[in-house]
Amino acid sequence: MGLFGIAPNGVFTFVSQLYSGAISNRQLVIESGFLKLLESVPVGCGVMADRGFEIQDLLVKHNLILNILPFKDSKTSLSEESVIKTHYLANARMHVEHTVGRVKSYFHILNGNIPSQCLVP
Repeated sequence: MGLFGIAPNGVFTFVSQLYSGAISNRQLVIESGFLKLLESVPVGCGVMADRGFEIQDLLVKHNLILNILPFKDSKTSLSEESVIKTHYLANARMHVEHTVGRVKSYFHILNGNIPSQCLVP
């Protein structure tokens, strides 16, 4: 398992070492050096992550915002603010997903097995 950062324009901004599958998303963020990178990010900027990345408290220390697509249950509708935020995040996420897709298809980096000697214990 590894962590990578991609800017909304599709440029890779961070690539971590690989870790065994037993590491949590939160621990991966802490151990990968990603937080060190955030020291140079301007105050008030955001970090977009998948659901399950419980790292808001880590980002607050750097005066950054965690952006995760809003949750919606089947009984309520999203507020107008949440709809606008969802549209913006989904647009940025589309660029990220395209970048990941290009890496997979052109370079075959993420296809197949990764040798265990490449993993950090």
